[in-house]
Amino acid sequence: IARYGGEEFLVCLPNANVKIAENIAERMRKATEETVFQHNGNSLRITASFGIYHHQPKQTETMQELIQKVDEKLYLAKSNGRNRVET
Repeated sequence: IARYGGEEFLVCLPNANVKIAENIAERMRKATEETVFQHNGNSLRITASFGIYHHQPKQTETMQELIQKVDEKLYLAKSNGRNRVET
């Protein structure tokens, strides 16, 4: 897991197929949604959107191309209503 940008994080799941990655992202999304944070006496809830891109081992993509493809999935999740997982 690595922070990438202000509010974006990359999670790399070596040897995970799309279904496994989707299940993990959905568990993370739900845990985030259900967590209540306290700040200055106020209770806050946040949500998270996830974009998943599955790199095939025989593909020859640069790291920048990989990040661009997953970023497109993230923005798809945001444009489709947020607080969701897009593959």
